[in-house]
Amino acid sequence: MKNKYYPKIIEDYIKNIWNLYNKNNINKNKNNNNYYSILLPPPNMTGNIHIGHILQYFIVDFYIRFNKMLGKKTLSILGIDHAGISTQILIEKKILNENKDINLLIKNTLNFKKNIKFKLINDLNNIGVLIDNKNKIRFTLDKHYQYSVNKIFSTLYYDGLIYKNNKIINWDIKLKTVIPDLEIINKKKIDYIWYIKYYFVNSEIKDKFIVISTTKPETIFADSAIAINKNDIRYNKYIGEKVLVPIINRIITIIHSDEVIINHESGCIKVSPSNSFNDYKIALKNNLKIIKIFDNNFIIKDFFEIYDLNNNLIYTEECPNIFKKLDIISLKKNILNFLINNNYIFNKKYKIINVKYNSRNMSKIEPYITNQWYIKTNNISKIAINLVKNKRILFFPKKYEKIYFNWLNKIEDWCISRQIWWGHKIPIWYNKNIIYSGINEKDIRKKFNIPKNTKLIQEKSVLDTWFSSSIWSFVSLGWPNNINKLIKYYPHNLVISGFDIIFFWISRMIMISSYIFRKNSYLNLPFKNIYITGLITDKNGNKISKTKNNIINYLDILNTNIKNKEYLGIDSLRISLLSLNSTCKYINFNEKLILTYNKFCNKIWNVLYFIISKIDFNIIKYSFYLKKIVLSKKKIYINNINLYNNWIIDKLNTILSIYNNLTKNYRLDILIKYIYNFIYIDISRYYIEFIKNKIKIKNKIINNYILFYLLDTIIKILHPIVPFITEKINIDILLKLKINNINNNLLINNKFPNIIFDIKKDCNNIINILLYIIKEIGKLNRNIIVYIKKKKIFYNIIKININKIICNKIDIKFLLLEKIEKDFIINY
Repeated sequence: MKNKYYPKIIEDYIKNIWNLYNKNNINKNKNNNNYYSILLPPPNMTGNIHIGHILQYFIVDFYIRFNKMLGKKTLSILGIDHAGISTQILIEKKILNENKDINLLIKNTLNFKKNIKFKLINDLNNIGVLIDNKNKIRFTLDKHYQYSVNKIFSTLYYDGLIYKNNKIINWDIKLKTVIPDLEIINKKKIDYIWYIKYYFVNSEIKDKFIVISTTKPETIFADSAIAINKNDIRYNKYIGEKVLVPIINRIITIIHSDEVIINHESGCIKVSPSNSFNDYKIALKNNLKIIKIFDNNFIIKDFFEIYDLNNNLIYTEECPNIFKKLDIISLKKNILNFLINNNYIFNKKYKIINVKYNSRNMSKIEPYITNQWYIKTNNISKIAINLVKNKRILFFPKKYEKIYFNWLNKIEDWCISRQIWWGHKIPIWYNKNIIYSGINEKDIRKKFNIPKNTKLIQEKSVLDTWFSSSIWSFVSLGWPNNINKLIKYYPHNLVISGFDIIFFWISRMIMISSYIFRKNSYLNLPFKNIYITGLITDKNGNKISKTKNNIINYLDILNTNIKNKEYLGIDSLRISLLSLNSTCKYINFNEKLILTYNKFCNKIWNVLYFIISKIDFNIIKYSFYLKKIVLSKKKIYINNINLYNNWIIDKLNTILSIYNNLTKNYRLDILIKYIYNFIYIDISRYYIEFIKNKIKIKNKIINNYILFYLLDTIIKILHPIVPFITEKINIDILLKLKINNINNNLLINNKFPNIIFDIKKDCNNIINILLYIIKEIGKLNRNIIVYIKKKKIFYNIIKININKIICNKIDIKFLLLEKIEKDFIINY
């Protein structure tokens, strides 16, 4: 028996074995047509994988190992996302390239990607994730992926699903690009809300002016109306009246809108459609003019541009000279000075407001109207909704369906263009007013018969990273050029994701793939099951992320045994994370839990090597009898099995019977609780104590096989959970059996165990009664000794009338116990 569990030694040894024997052999000897594949979001190329990624990789590896042991050909789709904006920010910081030599930046970015890819492979090997070297780690900006992206874009464009239009979006002032909602954070800030007088054009009106409230006086030049609520008795008499915009004296109309809250501040707002999402909605409903006052640097224009809702320029207005060339911050200051000095301010008061920032670079975000590319989502979102409603795609946990439906039921057209240099360039080429789309310029010239001397100019913008991510499910399998894997593994059995990207990734994959494969009723969904994991938070409850600078590095955890400063082991981390992943949205990661599961791994180690020490491998050695008893798929009833073996096999059968159900429902946390109790209580506390005391064995051969069956089954059911320990024990068993073909007998190449023993349920009552007695006695202090057939088992308790305890607690006497089974007598 091994005296000590040393996880680092075990891991190094097993990693060498896996690398040596299992390279390119993930699906070796799998000749059936039973396929299983898993999809997960590829991590961004902007940094190392963190504890949140590792949780998902452990789940993937659990299901790959488990299904491989079920005899299936398995595939996990591993890759790296080019992470457009995040990567651009990172590279620009590293290189500090003020002139932005795009070619130099792209070259350095691709070199950076190579290092990240190597690091990812190394990390995955380090944490024991199976990697099929024949299945390359994909990159969402490689040549094949670019071809696929361009092909899909072109298809959607000519099918009328992609269009270009002027709409209001979130604009990063520093990067000068559209920013998606997911990458925006709100920060609270104390500011003033300003009450500003707008004078009526009609001098006969008694009140002379109406007071609006705003936190953004800097957008006053973009005002195209004043809005009130029609039910507000203070103001509804003024609906239709004209007022003058301060400073520039533009005449605008007072309108009514349900967007205005009667008792909120003054109950009267200015409507600046080009600089407010809410105001833009009001403009669309009331056919208001759109007045653009800022350029894309958010410096005020010399001439304001007034457009209708169809983006037709109607006329321009000159900006007052004193405000020209000002940026938005200086503009606010100067406008307020003018308003204050000219008695336009009615009141002001402090207010806590939310200010939007890009989470990647903390640049301020402003609403801005600009010409961007969009995907129409109305029809494809309905298809995506129905695939889940009709249970062709299932959510686990089911509660996340509501988030999915809520988002898709209120979905707007998807802005897919970004004004950055890193990403998929939009495959659009212009010839004056003519627009072409295709794989590349050569393809377009050939397809549309465009002569070489006709100049084509490609669109400068790149695609939203989520666009390329939305086709990950099938492009990662080789579509469109190579569909061998697609035929076998598509749709995927499972996709794993956090709840925060259900809309941004999951729903878009379903929408795009269901449209691309709409003519094939089997392939028109990307996956069958969606497993939503909790998001790991730090001790303060904050989501683990690079932007929050609270990344938990798995190596730091494993090398930090709080008491002894020992290496805790990948298996300890793995089982800790799997045990935490329940149906909760957030997982509060406590590093002390790894210490608990490190002790559990140590217990597994000691228990299984103790069982090994009790087995006579000269009897085993893979004889015909072993194959008949242990490896048979048929259930076997053994008359000569003793009581404690009968009882432990019943416990093991319970684990086997719930294993499939819990894995199908993705409740690994519950499965681990069952296994934890089985190892700690059933095996260690009771069964080991039985066999320690060398109770007389009637049939040594059968008991050897039972012990071996128990050992063999336990390492197999534990293998997807703690692969390093179990593989090491498995190899030691093979060596004891003098089996040299390690590769074919690695645990992933073994069949997952079935229930093969029928047990005597009535016999278990005897053990259960005995254990109940022991538990009741164990509640007392420890001075009296309990014996079975005069062999000491494990409890010392105080001297007391045990008969009385037994009679009161379980209504049974020793005499009755003796009648049930003569072998069991308690003396004290």
